[in-house]
Amino acid sequence: MPEPDYPALFKSADEASNRKQKLYLRLVGAEYVLLLIAAIFSLHELASANFYLLFALIFIFATALLLTRALTKPEQDWYRCRALAESVKTLTWRYMMRAAPFNDAPAIQVPRSEFRNQLHRLFDDNRVTAEKITPNWSAEDQITSGMNQVRL
Repeated sequence: MPEPDYPALFKSADEASNRKQKLYLRLVGAEYVLLLIAAIFSLHELASANFYLLFALIFIFATALLLTRALTKPEQDWYRCRALAESVKTLTWRYMMRAAPFNDAPAIQVPRSEFRNQLHRLFDDNRVTAEKITPNWSAEDQITSGMNQVRL
């Protein structure tokens, strides 16, 4: 099943996870670049005030990046958003495969309603994480035509 056929909640959580991952990797990369530059500078024995000022600025920027990463913890947001996206994906596959709790029923509205309820419970259980995703996910389709085609 192509990715666009997943519920809007999955797409939003997946997008948020990707954004947080990029932020984390950029912060770590910038920190390493600054530390590499500082290591290269430490090999030179220039004794000018400007050199030492530049050397100190590099360490200040590296420390600022380290503190930013330590305080904002983008890796935790990345992991939580990824976990939410994967939980939605699991529910989606259970719905499409008619697995519990989305077994066959006399009317298709019963498993659809249960799927929506499960998504809302998952969202409520992950409120802190849900604040990191785009707020318009609930206005989009949660049960897509692709999901219903696989279910049939």
